[in-house]
Amino acid sequence: MRTNYADEVEVAWLGLNDKCKEGTFVGTDGCPLKFTFWDVNEPNNQEGEDCAAIWNTDKNHDNGAWNDYPCTDQYAFICEINF
Repeated sequence: MRTNYADEVEVAWLGLNDKCKEGTFVGTDGCPLKFTFWDVNEPNNQEGEDCAAIWNTDKNHDNGAWNDYPCTDQYAFICEINF
């Protein structure tokens, strides 16, 4: 993820959500997570945030940390491909 704007935060969906059970994030295939990298005080479910994304910002030195967002927000996404 790259930006030309120093203060811009770039976000990409990870394909994770906790829609079935609040606080229990699973992949789009329903499998539990084997790894997490939540930012400090995340996930926090602020205003019904049920989907997880990775974000890139230097403001808090948290490049690559995860945050929860409303699932209706529109961002780029990351796909996993099994060969």
